[in-house]
Amino acid sequence: MKQNRIMLIISANNPNKSLIDYTRDLSLNDIDLIVVDDGSDAKYSELFDKIVSEGHLVLRHAKKMGHGRSLKTAINHMMNKENLPPYIGIVVTSADAVNDIETILKLEKEMTTLPNFIILARQNVNYDNIRTFDKVFNRFTSFMTRWIYGKKIIDNFTNLRAYPISLIGQILATRGEDLDLEARFLAKAMDEGIAVKEIRLDNNYHVENKGKEYLLEKFKVFKQIISPFAKYSSISIITALTELLLFKILTTLFLFFNMEKDLIFIFVSIFFAKSMASILNIVLNKNYKYKNSGRKKITFYRHLLINFIKLGLSSYLIYILMNKLAYDEVRSKILVDILLFLLFYKIVYSWVFSSKNKKISGEGYGKEKRSKN
Repeated sequence: MKQNRIMLIISANNPNKSLIDYTRDLSLNDIDLIVVDDGSDAKYSELFDKIVSEGHLVLRHAKKMGHGRSLKTAINHMMNKENLPPYIGIVVTSADAVNDIETILKLEKEMTTLPNFIILARQNVNYDNIRTFDKVFNRFTSFMTRWIYGKKIIDNFTNLRAYPISLIGQILATRGEDLDLEARFLAKAMDEGIAVKEIRLDNNYHVENKGKEYLLEKFKVFKQIISPFAKYSSISIITALTELLLFKILTTLFLFFNMEKDLIFIFVSIFFAKSMASILNIVLNKNYKYKNSGRKKITFYRHLLINFIKLGLSSYLIYILMNKLAYDEVRSKILVDILLFLLFYKIVYSWVFSSKNKKISGEGYGKEKRSKN
């Protein structure tokens, strides 16, 4: 028996008969597996019975519940076993994704070398069978992943992933019933600084397109990937609108007293507006970001420092636009806020809310909240 073993989890809904041969080949290569029948039609019962008769475990859903729920069902079964073999991790795939035994063995070898990494197996994203829309959408998603997390992931929609055994409890505690579960968990893992590696497959696998359902799944994955950016952006928009309103009120009030639109005038207006808006920004981010921070004071002071730097830059840039280019104060403020948001997003995300400030939870996290899923 192998010393470093993996558990392969296969989610299957109305699978092809080739699944029988596939599970047989896996067994011959000493790979343990769990097949989850995700609400397949009655006519597929014989296929799953055949897999069971050959000594493999099949867990069944009475109705289709999604890839994510199938993954949770298998993990829950594993965690409930009293004498679970010392697996180094799990590999997750679906029956409609065609990947050969050599690919699974390659993932197993990678996990042995990198036991604490999440490993993604990527196909050639320029594969001839992939539609132009999928290629473009995947590249855009890859760009957003690199922009948000600083991770270069070419294939965000891979249907073959490997997770270390220490993280399966966290997967079980993650919300989601379909492909969005793995996307949400991957986003959370990258956000918390858990190592992720992508490996290129020698042989391309292919997942058949499923029309509207297939596109919906892709957008669900994309939604989870950009979730941190969307949350941060929404908070920034609320803060910016508040600051803009206060800035307009103050400049109008100062002009009422015939004050000159010099740098001091602008600085004082922005100082009061940004001070009030910064308090709102910190409060909103406290509920979103600070709650997962293990070093809240450092995070707070870094956030405060960034706001002071933005105060100085904002004052100077608005002064230039108003006095040199004759822009009004509202338009100047909007342009400067957009510029500073794009300029400081990476700094705020990677330094202020750095993963080094966070407490990365372990396997116990999933055990504590298992009952909620």
